Amino acid sequence: MLNQVNKLRRPYKILVGLVFAILITLLGLRFLVSTKELILPYSTVLEASNGQLLGAKIAPDGQWRFPPISELNQKMEDCILLFEDEYFYSHPGFNPFAIFRAFKANIKAKKVVQGGSTITMQLARLYYQNAPRNFKQKLLEFILSLHLELKYSKEEILNQYLSLAPFGGNVVGAETAAWRYFNRPLSNLSWGETAALAVLPNAPSIIYPGKNRLAYRAKRDFLLDKLHSRGILSLEEASLAKLEPLPEKPLPLPNNSQHLLDRIAEGSSGTKVKSTINEGLQNAFQQEINQFTRQYAFNGIHNAAAILIDNNSSQILAYIGNSMDANTPENYVDVIRAPRSTGSILKPLLFADMLGEGELLPNSLIADIPTYIAGYIPKNYYLEWDGAVPAREALYRSLNIPFVRLLRQHGLEKFHAKLQKAGLDFIRKNADHYGLTLILGGAECSLEQIGRLYSGMARQLNSYHPEKEQCDTCYTGIVWDKNQDKKSFKTQYHPAAIYETFQALLEAERPNSATGFKSFSSSQKIAWKTGTSFGNRDAWAIGVNPKYTLAVWVGNADGEGKAGLTGLQNAAPILFKLFEKLDDGPWFNEPLDAYTEIDLCTHSGYPASRHCPDTKTSYCPNTTQQIASCSYHIPIQLDKTGRYRVDQDCYQGEIVNKSWFVLPAAQAFYYAKKNATYKPLPPYLKGCEGLGNNPIDFIYPQPYAKIFVPIVSNGERGKPIFNVAHQNPNIKLYWHLDQKFIGTTKLLHEMAIAVDPGKHHLMVVDELGNEKRLVFTVLE
Repeated sequence: MLNQVNKLRRPYKILVGLVFAILITLLGLRFLVSTKELILPYSTVLEASNGQLLGAKIAPDGQWRFPPISELNQKMEDCILLFEDEYFYSHPGFNPFAIFRAFKANIKAKKVVQGGSTITMQLARLYYQNAPRNFKQKLLEFILSLHLELKYSKEEILNQYLSLAPFGGNVVGAETAAWRYFNRPLSNLSWGETAALAVLPNAPSIIYPGKNRLAYRAKRDFLLDKLHSRGILSLEEASLAKLEPLPEKPLPLPNNSQHLLDRIAEGSSGTKVKSTINEGLQNAFQQEINQFTRQYAFNGIHNAAAILIDNNSSQILAYIGNSMDANTPENYVDVIRAPRSTGSILKPLLFADMLGEGELLPNSLIADIPTYIAGYIPKNYYLEWDGAVPAREALYRSLNIPFVRLLRQHGLEKFHAKLQKAGLDFIRKNADHYGLTLILGGAECSLEQIGRLYSGMARQLNSYHPEKEQCDTCYTGIVWDKNQDKKSFKTQYHPAAIYETFQALLEAERPNSATGFKSFSSSQKIAWKTGTSFGNRDAWAIGVNPKYTLAVWVGNADGEGKAGLTGLQNAAPILFKLFEKLDDGPWFNEPLDAYTEIDLCTHSGYPASRHCPDTKTSYCPNTTQQIASCSYHIPIQLDKTGRYRVDQDCYQGEIVNKSWFVLPAAQAFYYAKKNATYKPLPPYLKGCEGLGNNPIDFIYPQPYAKIFVPIVSNGERGKPIFNVAHQNPNIKLYWHLDQKFIGTTKLLHEMAIAVDPGKHHLMVVDELGNEKRLVFTVLE
């Protein structure tokens, strides 16, 4: 509005001629003035996706100076022009009337009481930072103002001025001042607030918020009256604006995204970045993380982090690099990017890999028994064994031993290579360096990498089409709108394998009141997995639904472990609390075209053989054709009572043919303890002994194992414990070491045996004459 008024005003013709003559003369001095662009250090500014300020870092020179604004704010333009330079759009860089008026006023007062500088001349003064105030400097600034008028448009000059003008203390620029004094963007200020800012550059060292309030109010009200006199504000609007309070001392800027701000400043210092962060979720998540770590601090656990990814857009919606409840060095660590031990968080990836490559079915029985592999002895968290367990149950219960055995079956090198290809670039060493511990936390990755990978799986499932299974950006994560943070990984999982993995993870038992937090009974369907690293240093939880992937880490940033720190107890409660703040939606669509129909054995979960008595037709990933049929059901012959095994050579009576569910001896030993319905094979009828397979199985050691026996406190060599399983738990076993009888066992077949270094032969014989032998070596 004011622009239109200004542009209609024109100086007298004689003044135009005079100005033109002066201009021609002064342009001759053009080369006395440097034309180099003004280069100043700026604050790094982070905005949310809605444009709201998330945080800012002070410029290197100690000034709060936001990067230059790109668009004029109409309220601020009207206020600043009316107060500083009403004829800005009419003059050529200087206003002779204003200069004459100021000269006259100053002569009369015998001191400087009024200035005649235009906005262009004030901008020229800002170009000469901290220059001495003398006649020569004034002349150089005068010439530079003419040069600026020739080089830039009026709008560009005003933009520069509003970006560089001082607003008191170390506050530079109108946008910066709006946030420092009102905690809002310039565009959201009222007329009273805008006027309060517009009068500050006139004398920023004398009048600013918190100082000379009477003079400050008088200047603001003078400007409001002038806005009314020019018809920009009504009398009522001007009167109401005068009632608004003046700003106090500078306010602290928003600071709920400190770690993301630090990250952006590393590569884009001094810029304004509009991120993909959702302001509301960011603030709410940071508050929850702070609250949880306050509670955990009583147990010596001080840090937590979370990252939220939109699965369809791949944008990062919340980035909580650490708790900010305490001012300690550890709280400034961005844990989202830090390499941490993975714990069990990689198990779903192996499960999906094996499903997709036709090496496993969701409910196939896999062994869960004491396992010794080249000196490596994995253990389940509760130090128990199930004998045999369906694969999906092993996943949602996060059993360690079954997944170590699955990794050995799948191939360590193959799994290691796929993880690297999927963007887990902290896994830098070769596969042999990690060994089978890779699946239990022997490697490191970051929370961001894990979140991106799981989100990519969800995105692949969301975008599945039977004619186009490839997804070029399935592992992309975007944290702001600049290309430098975009990554794309081509590693793919079979869509049905992803769906079955997420279905299995739905069944994990959620944390309840026993954890010290309220029960999480949300009806949201969330596929989720926890992980705990060795030494209780890292607690993980990751949750996925079609819309979001949320990854959480809890621990101490300095790596200190704490007893009791686990993914279930510490990370999962945060995960579900944060999910309560997200909107829900339908579950993933099942990718039916990626399935095939197959008859499965009800007991074993493998494709049914002709010996399986109970079968069911199921839909399985269409890669299952290469999986062998069930081998757990075998045909046996019983006598007419059904109590003893026989065959035609040793029994002349009526023979009953039956299919029997049989686990290997070691698996059966532990399986029977937890499954009361499991029936071991019937014994042989007297005279029919020696038929069938060997019922004895060694648990420890394995054939040709090399074992180390440490020296104990009394200086003698310890006694390793040897374990054997038998299909008949009630039978007696006779033990022989190096052809010498050493004892018998019944029910629990364990024996501590003193062994010297060197090669040894162990033989175990049952009451029926079945025997099992192995060779092992004791190391020096």
